[in-house]
Amino acid sequence: MVATPWHTLTGAWSEARPFDGRYDHAGARSASALIDESILRMLLNGLEDKVIARRLDISLRTCQRRIADLMDALGARTRLQAGYVLGRRLRSGERQAA
Repeated sequence: MVATPWHTLTGAWSEARPFDGRYDHAGARSASALIDESILRMLLNGLEDKVIARRLDISLRTCQRRIADLMDALGARTRLQAGYVLGRRLRSGERQAA
């Protein structure tokens, strides 16, 4: 029972590469902005939090926290208000949603 996991982990370890430790701040910020845009687009299409989380492969709690952060950045207290603010920004030609 122990032999199979042992061989699997030993094989994986032999193929492992060292982690260089560098952090690309601009790349992380760009990826985060893309996730936020995806969340906003899915919210505007009426998707539920759990569906959004599943599609983005993030936890439901993380998804809900990001939605709350987006709503805070928009100055909205409710999702209806956030949709209204986003709609006004899109109509007025503002590119940045939050």
